Amino acid sequence: MNRAAVFLLCVAPAVAASNFSSPLVGLTGDAQGKLHLVHGVAGSFVVRGAIAGQALDWAFAASGGLLKTADELRVLDAQGNVIGRRTASESQVLLNPRYAFFPETGELWPASAHRDRALLIQSAAVGGRVIALGPADQREIVLAACRGDHLWLLTFDITSGALKHESAPGGTIGEQACQAAHRAALLVLEDRVLLANAHEIVIQTSTGQERRLPIPRNHGTRIHRAGEDTVEIEMSGAPSFVLRFNSEGERLYELPAAEARP
Repeated sequence: MNRAAVFLLCVAPAVAASNFSSPLVGLTGDAQGKLHLVHGVAGSFVVRGAIAGQALDWAFAASGGLLKTADELRVLDAQGNVIGRRTASESQVLLNPRYAFFPETGELWPASAHRDRALLIQSAAVGGRVIALGPADQREIVLAACRGDHLWLLTFDITSGALKHESAPGGTIGEQACQAAHRAALLVLEDRVLLANAHEIVIQTSTGQERRLPIPRNHGTRIHRAGEDTVEIEMSGAPSFVLRFNSEGERLYELPAAEARP
């Protein structure tokens, strides 16, 4: 693959208009790998027909997001429409709603059509292995990296790739995030870090406080940034859940089955 390739933008048909006036909450995947829009308000959700298939990973927020399939990255707008595509056959790509990171090469790709060059994050600056992307703005992006058995949050300049700040979360998440059983279940948000295991979600706030939310015991928990204030909890052999969060805390809701598209 030509690693100097850019996101190739293309106009895609809009997602079929919904007859629901309720707001878009975010995205959710199903057991067949299809991605759906979730509409509604807390405690009353509607999961609409699939907008994409072969969804391996995704990250979504109010301004849009990114979706990874087996062979490409898709750029999504705020309504979940596909507005851009880029070939990406690599087995591991880490996502947040605005960037895709390729751990094998250290390349950080923007979803924005106005930025068409990858930023190279030097492995020496990371000093370990990147396992998740955190929040990003116009100036900085946070990468979560394992240095040995300990988790570090590294803030890089979005223009130069220089390391600006680093910190170690500590606590349960700092100790467990780099263990093999937890590597695919870490999510770094603006004001909290989440770690999923077989029976609970551990939440650490920016002030260092820890909270735990029990979930049905399972053998394969995954978590995704699904919306502006929403995290999706995927569990093997169990219905999906959404975790809604605000300044006061978090609450877990079970999602209904997807509706057939009219």
